[in-house]
Amino acid sequence: MKSISREELKQAIDRGDVIILDARSPEKFHKSHLPAALNIPAGRAAELAPQLVPNKNASLVTYCVNFTWKLSEQLARELQALGYTNVRNYEEGRQDWMNAGFPLEGSAPYEPVPRFQPSTTEAEAEKKLKAG
Repeated sequence: MKSISREELKQAIDRGDVIILDARSPEKFHKSHLPAALNIPAGRAAELAPQLVPNKNASLVTYCVNFTWKLSEQLARELQALGYTNVRNYEEGRQDWMNAGFPLEGSAPYEPVPRFQPSTTEAEAEKKLKAG
């Protein structure tokens, strides 16, 4: 899987030649996301990608919270399986973008990322956070 650095992503955004895909839940996306990002939650690429990104050769970047979450990798793999040819993963995610001082959008864009142990799904991570 190809990855992209924060600096490369920022340059691609500034040039306007990349589509950013947030792999988190719609609720998390509406609270905070990278500018101009689209929301395709991991597990829903087959359903949503054809309408949101009809060009399978478009330059796509997936992201989620940070490198401990695997949602962006999952989404990137789903997109590749659907025939998308230019998919990269911003492994450091929203947390890294925010820590660099770059702008975010949403209803609570700068809400900090709680500490948690890595897990395979967002639901499992939420459960661990609530459990203490």
